[in-house]
Amino acid sequence: MRFFPTTAEERLAVLRSRLRSWRRSQLIEDDAMRSLRERTKTRWTGSSMIPRIVLFVLTLVCVAAAFGIIDLVGLPAKILTAIFCIAVAELLILRFALFRAGPDEALYPAAFLLLISALPGPPRDEGILLIAGAFLISGLRLRNSLYMAGSVAATLIYLAVASDGREIAALLSLALAFAAVALLNREWDHPAWPRLAGWCILLLPLLAWLLMTVDLTTSRPWVMIATGLVALLMLVSGVAIRRHPPLISGMILGALAIGEAGTRLTLPVYLRLMILGALLGAIVLLAQRMLGGRTTGVTAKPVAGMDLTLAEAAVAVAVAGTGARPSAEPQPQGGGGRYGGGGASGEF
Repeated sequence: MRFFPTTAEERLAVLRSRLRSWRRSQLIEDDAMRSLRERTKTRWTGSSMIPRIVLFVLTLVCVAAAFGIIDLVGLPAKILTAIFCIAVAELLILRFALFRAGPDEALYPAAFLLLISALPGPPRDEGILLIAGAFLISGLRLRNSLYMAGSVAATLIYLAVASDGREIAALLSLALAFAAVALLNREWDHPAWPRLAGWCILLLPLLAWLLMTVDLTTSRPWVMIATGLVALLMLVSGVAIRRHPPLISGMILGALAIGEAGTRLTLPVYLRLMILGALLGAIVLLAQRMLGGRTTGVTAKPVAGMDLTLAEAAVAVAVAGTGARPSAEPQPQGGGGRYGGGGASGEF
């Protein structure tokens, strides 16, 4: 009995999830895609993003219904519902090999949050640490990188609340985010670690911005400037390592910095829009110049419309070669006859 997929099975799942995009990019044919689907099958069953979200929400609705029924009976609803959630999650994983499909990802955090809410006494700051631990355990059990990144974010929130050190927590969030950028540029055997680095890059800079802007009586100009600088560094890092998370994080932070700058400008609305349009146009031209001609990582146009380099073409041919191959043409075979006469003989 195995409790979660092996590293090889996780890598096969990642490969299987990319087959559809490879087919759209015309890197593989239909026969090769079908062959690779068969060769990347494992005993574990997952879901794509939209069914995963739908099943996640429906499972939470079922948990709420179970909680209501148990509470109507007069039993300790929080504890019994938490036990029920963990039991059902383990049944789905161990018996039906359902892993990161939506229901299991809803049941585990719901169980731990119900147990935390069942603790006696008034809410305290230490409850944030318990929530961080709940997400950490759920993330490790389910190999869910978003939950593990959420655990890091909850720990930083506790640091900001308990010690009233927003600046320290914000700086630590940014330091961890840029450390995650460096780790994202490495090659890892298990695909969960790059996913964890990507979620930290997305969440932690946004958390730093929230820590420095929420519940403040007066806005600080240096926060806007720092947000713009961090956005620029993220964009440059994303272009340098050819990964999406730093680029997405940089665009979000850049939008926040531009929005904050727009509220401080006393110019008419049409001038603000003109300045914003010129800035966006310059960013687009710069990105096109830096990414033009690239066929790996983040590209400026679809791969199908590019001329692949020799190495990339070899990879595409190797992948496509896993499909059905045409049978070789029959070749004439020698032998099967004799000749002779007049003192000479032989075979043909």
